[in-house]
Amino acid sequence: MPLALDDPAWGTLPDAYGHTETGQRIARLTEQWDAEEANDLFWSCLCHQDTLYPATFAALPHIVALGGDLTGKPRRDIAGFLGYVGHVAQQPIHVCGGMFDTPWTENPAQWKNKGLESILPEALALFPRIAELEEIAFLEEEDESAYHHAAGFLAAHGFDDLASFILCRENGSFVCDSCGRLHEWILFGDRIAYYDDVSQNDYGGMIVEDVSLIDWKQGAPDHAAGFAVPRVLSDPALDCLRVLLAKRADPITAALARFWRSGIGCATCDWTGELS
Repeated sequence: MPLALDDPAWGTLPDAYGHTETGQRIARLTEQWDAEEANDLFWSCLCHQDTLYPATFAALPHIVALGGDLTGKPRRDIAGFLGYVGHVAQQPIHVCGGMFDTPWTENPAQWKNKGLESILPEALALFPRIAELEEIAFLEEEDESAYHHAAGFLAAHGFDDLASFILCRENGSFVCDSCGRLHEWILFGDRIAYYDDVSQNDYGGMIVEDVSLIDWKQGAPDHAAGFAVPRVLSDPALDCLRVLLAKRADPITAALARFWRSGIGCATCDWTGELS
């Protein structure tokens, strides 16, 4: 059962700032939705700099339920937060992005070390419902930010690698596994071009033009080191995304899906790999 919003146990479940009033704040939002209050609770206190906290997981059942009760933009705001929590919860361990000396967690593997054993099963069981809310939000969203809901939908289904790729949108980076060179990639319509990252070179103080930036501004990959080569893949993550895209067109997300795990190469050595 979810922790009651008036349960004294909330006093042992801090947020990013060590505050323990999460239950009270959710209760107020349940009585009357306040977008500013929700934004502060979600993005400052419960998911601070891509770090999650004990209060986050205790709050999930109540926030999911609230998302089911509301409609329109409030529901989309809740769905976006929940999907991103699903994304963050699957990231590799990183340095805590919250306040120093505040108890925190990053992914399910750490929960047992943070006294959250009783919360874990119920939190994991919520992800199918989070996926449903993200699908609704993706179909309802009126602007280009809909792709955030597509990524959250994938993350809630456990396909976070593809979710992370979708969140890159039109440009990202990769590192050569052989020589360690950093590369940038840019989506130009139906092509992805990649470039050697000139920022890692020592030019002795000389100013060198970044050709990837030139191409980005001109909208054409005239100086690309190479182009990603799409592959025909049978992948459950792609199948999941295609079901969603069949219900609403999103050209950039569809293009990224086409280039998921496409063939790439190094601008310096003969290494080849996959874009992901």
